[in-house]
Amino acid sequence: MLIIGFNTDLDARGVVKTLEQHFNCPMIGGSSCKGALHVSKAIASAQSRLVVMAIEDSEGAYGVGHHNVGEEPSSAAQKA
Repeated sequence: MLIIGFNTDLDARGVVKTLEQHFNCPMIGGSSCKGALHVSKAIASAQSRLVVMAIEDSEGAYGVGHHNVGEEPSSAAQKA
């Protein structure tokens, strides 16, 4: 599964078409006028034009969690 985020200056159909040429899997995503969210050890930022996260699980056992980001995104991600 690919989870995709991209800036609105990219063409959604073009993004999907390009990814489909390289990956044979389900995709979910969306756009944002301020950029795609990426998280590094130091910051959470919406300055990227395109971010892709891939999950491989042959049994399809996916889960979702959430937590208030607050001042420490890395800590919030671990708690979620």
